[in-house]
Amino acid sequence: MTPTRSTDEYHGNHLLHAPGPRARATRTIKVQWATPFKKSSRGRASAGASCQNPRMSEPQEWAFRDALQPKADETQFDLARALDAMVLVRAEVPADGYTVSNLGTERGGYGAVIREDGLVLTIGYLINEASQIWLTSNRGSVVEGYRLGYDQATGFGLIHPLGKLDATHLPRGLAANVNVGDSTFVIGHGGLAHALKTKVVDKREFAGSWEYVLDEALFTAPAHPQWGGAALLDAQGHLIGIGSLLVTHEV
Repeated sequence: MTPTRSTDEYHGNHLLHAPGPRARATRTIKVQWATPFKKSSRGRASAGASCQNPRMSEPQEWAFRDALQPKADETQFDLARALDAMVLVRAEVPADGYTVSNLGTERGGYGAVIREDGLVLTIGYLINEASQIWLTSNRGSVVEGYRLGYDQATGFGLIHPLGKLDATHLPRGLAANVNVGDSTFVIGHGGLAHALKTKVVDKREFAGSWEYVLDEALFTAPAHPQWGGAALLDAQGHLIGIGSLLVTHEV
């Protein structure tokens, strides 16, 4: 199974230390998800291990088929508001950085705004060792960001915007309240075209080959082709995970 274009299912998971209650790591099928609100993971993650390659490339116009996109009249939350909480994350890393050989000096992915002051939650490898970070909202505003923190144990990163970020913020939920079979949504920067309807297909321990263990991971399907830093939402629109790794797993 290939990480992005295959119809096979993939799963992954991460854990996050974000402001507020501890969260349980959760992932998406075909994508690894990190959750900031519940149980913590054991072990540590090595930078760049089995993670999506975040090297920046030329932007390309693309969209999910209409049938795969969530519909505003079918959701229990304000879909447009949730989509406006997503930002594009661009980071530059010095050429002599420890993680450059695996992740490159220019990295790109997504982030989710989680507080009214614009605090952004993303996957840590996007901003690890970054000397400069830029955030772009769905409404077109671009501001510089400051790497507030990167937790190697959970894989999460926090970015503080150094200007007014024209974006909403996502309410946070608990992955512990999500069950197999529940409907979920994966959203990224770019609006509805980059939003995907998914379902939880498994919920169990995840052990990575790089000395990383999650007590409980959520596996969802199908996978988002640009999962790095994407947000995993429950049926009520609460943030329960951040896209991190793509781990192959049959269901």
